[in-house]
Amino acid sequence: MEIVTSWMQQGLQQGLQQGSILNAKESVINILETRFGAIPKNLTETVNKTEDITLLKNLRKQAILVNSLEEFKKILT
Repeated sequence: MEIVTSWMQQGLQQGLQQGSILNAKESVINILETRFGAIPKNLTETVNKTEDITLLKNLRKQAILVNSLEEFKKILT
């Protein structure tokens, strides 16, 4: 029984992490679209390829603070 519970907890944890990552990606893209209008497809793809939650949280903050899409693109590189 402990093995099943441990497996379920691990699955739940992974699901929560993936949900947080997806939410952060969507937030970054939504903020940029709200602030600057349509954003280039390659920028959206780069954000969507990012799997590091800490980096995504930082990108979300930067999406709020930057003055232009060009400035945001420099942060991504």
